[in-house]
Amino acid sequence: MFTCKKIEPETKFGDFTFKLELQNISDQAKDLAVTDLRETPENVAKGLEELRRLLREEENLILPLESDEWLLGFLRICKFYPEGAKDKIKTYYKYRQRYADVFKDGTPKRVKHVFDMSSILVLPNRDQHGRRIILMRSGKYWDHKRVHKDEFFLAAALCHEFCRMEPNSQINGMVAITDLDGLTMEQAMQFTLNYSKRNVESYRDGASFRPKDLHFINEPSIFHKIFNLVRPFIGKKLSKRTHFHGSNMQSLHEFISPDSLPECYGGRLKLELNYGPQLYELMTLFEDDFENNLKYGFKSKAK
Repeated sequence: MFTCKKIEPETKFGDFTFKLELQNISDQAKDLAVTDLRETPENVAKGLEELRRLLREEENLILPLESDEWLLGFLRICKFYPEGAKDKIKTYYKYRQRYADVFKDGTPKRVKHVFDMSSILVLPNRDQHGRRIILMRSGKYWDHKRVHKDEFFLAAALCHEFCRMEPNSQINGMVAITDLDGLTMEQAMQFTLNYSKRNVESYRDGASFRPKDLHFINEPSIFHKIFNLVRPFIGKKLSKRTHFHGSNMQSLHEFISPDSLPECYGGRLKLELNYGPQLYELMTLFEDDFENNLKYGFKSKAK
């Protein structure tokens, strides 16, 4: 999606610093890239060459083919099999075309008010596997009369795309935590079948990164009924990676170390979850990149 930047911007909130790691690849990620993703110098060179060739044959697609970094992100998802990466790119843009009304004008500026509420956050610490953690706070942290559910969804999607810029995140993947504490019946009614189906498809079809576990915490019983309606659309792989914890934070800690979580989730971080505005300011440094990404995709309706 993005061109590679030489600077690594950061923002501070309290005692914490969030840094977008655009250049550095950890030793752990380098090892994982080789063992899990087949990322060797030979496969990188051949993969880039072959994927470019395959995509040039897709005359109905507009893509940033000159960007090695952009192509590498999709090659990593597909373990450096160019044919699979091409199919993934097409699936990704078919998804965005299918929900074009949501992604229209899809830049951070459109959803500034969501970040002002700190409803969507990226935690400053990666988990014990080197994965970025995206936190989505519904319920009492989501004023659905001020923030439309599509805007809430878009803000989360932009956070995923933002972190997708990082090689470490491309290699290790990302996890998501959805906190449903205080979800009201009126808010629950916002989760229509089509809306819930679109959210599920965003991880299955609309992800430009390696989606890992999905965690739901503090969820009311009605949410389980809503989720069961969309379970047939999930697929076995994502279904196995979806976990419900209720108020049992020890259950969450079986998957995510307390060292990566704030105290309100039983973690060890003395972190106030009010830094949405700082995260927004960091994202706006890449506003041009978000706007450019809106130019990519299918020229006409994909079949």
